[in-house]
Amino acid sequence: MPVSRVLSELRQEIRPSRLLPALFAGLIIGATMVLWSVTIAALVFNGVLEPFLVRGTGYFLFGSMVLALVMALMSSYPGMIAGSDEAAAIILSLVASALAASMPPSTDAELVFTTVMVVVVVSTLLSGLVFLVLGQFKLGNLVRFIPLPVVGGVVVTMGWLIVVGAFGVMIDQDIDMNTLPSLLQPGNVVRWLPGAVFGVALVIATRTSSHYLVLPVMFAIAIGVFYLSTGVFGLPVAELEAGGWLVGPFPDQSLWATMDASMLHRVDWGLVAAQADSVGSLILLCLLGLLLSATGIELVVKRDMDLNRELVSAGIANVAAALGGGVTGSHSVEDSLLAREINASYRLTGIITALVCLLALVFGISFLSYLPKTLLGGFILFFGLILMIEWVYEGWFKLPRADYAVVILCLLVSASVGYLQGIAVGIVAGASIFVFNYSRVDVIKHALSGINYHSNVERDGESQKILIEQGDRICLLVLEGFIFFGTAHKVLTWIKERLADRSRLALGYLILDFRNVSDVDTSTVSCFIKIKHLAEQAEFRILMTNLSGEILSSLSRGEVIEQDEPVIQIFTNTDRGLEWCEQQLLDAVPRDAGVAEIRLFDRLSRQLSDRDRAALLMTYLDLQYAAEGEYLIRQGDDSTDLFFIESGRVTVQFEMRDQEPVRLRSMGAGTVVGEVALYLGIPRSASVVAEVPSVVYRLTREAMEKMKEDPALEAEFHAFVVRMLASRLAATNKLVNALHG
Repeated sequence: MPVSRVLSELRQEIRPSRLLPALFAGLIIGATMVLWSVTIAALVFNGVLEPFLVRGTGYFLFGSMVLALVMALMSSYPGMIAGSDEAAAIILSLVASALAASMPPSTDAELVFTTVMVVVVVSTLLSGLVFLVLGQFKLGNLVRFIPLPVVGGVVVTMGWLIVVGAFGVMIDQDIDMNTLPSLLQPGNVVRWLPGAVFGVALVIATRTSSHYLVLPVMFAIAIGVFYLSTGVFGLPVAELEAGGWLVGPFPDQSLWATMDASMLHRVDWGLVAAQADSVGSLILLCLLGLLLSATGIELVVKRDMDLNRELVSAGIANVAAALGGGVTGSHSVEDSLLAREINASYRLTGIITALVCLLALVFGISFLSYLPKTLLGGFILFFGLILMIEWVYEGWFKLPRADYAVVILCLLVSASVGYLQGIAVGIVAGASIFVFNYSRVDVIKHALSGINYHSNVERDGESQKILIEQGDRICLLVLEGFIFFGTAHKVLTWIKERLADRSRLALGYLILDFRNVSDVDTSTVSCFIKIKHLAEQAEFRILMTNLSGEILSSLSRGEVIEQDEPVIQIFTNTDRGLEWCEQQLLDAVPRDAGVAEIRLFDRLSRQLSDRDRAALLMTYLDLQYAAEGEYLIRQGDDSTDLFFIESGRVTVQFEMRDQEPVRLRSMGAGTVVGEVALYLGIPRSASVVAEVPSVVYRLTREAMEKMKEDPALEAEFHAFVVRMLASRLAATNKLVNALHG
């Protein structure tokens, strides 16, 4: 985004009509972001790391400030609000617990904290660099290829971990499958039950009303009820702090503190390296979350966004956030849509949000010291429940059963075995379902017989009769899609069934049309080699048509197609391949000498009532000789005549400027060309050119007018033309039925 354009937009946004909504939205979203920074810090700095909650909050708040500011200035959507990613917080909480557990109990707590912060900085920095690289190489649209059940599995797993983390915050204890029963201890129940009620109430309230004040009002009411209840029981604030009921105390000072660089040399880098899989998962999930969030906002605001630019912007923001210890972050769907609801989709809204974070960072958040820990846990629980309801409850009604099973499988494995294992199982299961579903797609778009599907060569009646009798020896398979081992096997199976069908003529020619095939997998080579062996055994020929250069290269490398190949032939298009097969069938049938040289007079004698009528019609025709390449009809000319082909062959072709003509039809002895345009009185829609030296008879419009003097002859002639057109229409109908049968 050019700086001048950003400045121009900001100048327009400082007008009162835009400034006031932006200020209001920025203050609300900024306060929410401050609370969210405390929330994710509470997730990460738990247990032995709880004494570092204040410092951790400062680092995370710095990251939120940078993310909000940079994305507000650089996003392709002016109302974009960015913040720390919940997926990153969840994984970092797992990393923090793992690091704390793996270090000796005597380890200095400061060293544990520094080690955790090293992982935070490294993960955020690497995430930013990955975003930058993907954005620079224009790979943002890859999100379109992620299977939905995998996305759902990731989201519902995150929801589960947020729920578990929420209970851990409320009872000051790490929760897993082993420690889960501890939640039922009376001393713990009284700590988490109010928070759980609050979290469920938030879910109900937000699903009942979309008003932007729902969360702030609910929070204020809950805090009031908490302190009213503790006042009734006579519990002073000091006692609540001592009993661990409050988030604080927070010092009444700046939250910013530089990390102690002297501790870095004591960090066990082996333990840091051992978290590589977790960091990798964090980057992948945050990348996925970034792209999905951006596309989700795009759909709601009905405005296209440049996903590659969003990646670059988020990359720069995360690299900058890493310098101050911030958590990986990206687009915030809730905050961006909240700004939209307040009619404050402006860059200024994001800037004010960042300013609120800065003020909290500089002047402290001592006012949050009195925030009940059970309500903070309930707020965290609210986010987890929203994700789980969306995919576990609503997913039952929206998703196919197989996709829903993948989502639940991810949840169960994550809860019982581990987060990364759950994601891995989800990816494998999602990919398996995709492969299974795709393998069920019929790669054979059409299976046609030479009886009802012919080349664009119009032949004489006897040749047509032979092709109808012998046409079933030609089979055309029109293939489509991406062919891999699952779909290629269907082609092999179809061919085997065709060979085993004794009710049909023996297969002589198999045409495989690759026009609609995007590509073939290397695993398909074995299937095509088996088809080739079948052709050798059953003595039929294979014709491959419309092969792209890539597919031809793949089949050649796999030795499916070899030099001097006796079984497989290659044709540029299916029409030419069909023509070749038909000619092979015609050449194989013994025919009476001179059949191909029947005169037009004899043909007309068979169509009209007697030879005298044929002789009379011939008097209206003009004999012409056409050399190879000579035009009989030119596209666009007026229709003044039609032609009877006595010998040779002509091509009907459609011509376009600066392009090769497209063959529509080839017509040989005994056929008629040009009759449709003549009868309709419209300009020629195509040209007719002699393929070889040909003998033709021309019937002009003037001759047809003169024929009216003999009504009987005129009627017979028109009946002949109608029968010819009806025959062509019948052939077309047979083809349509074959294509849709």
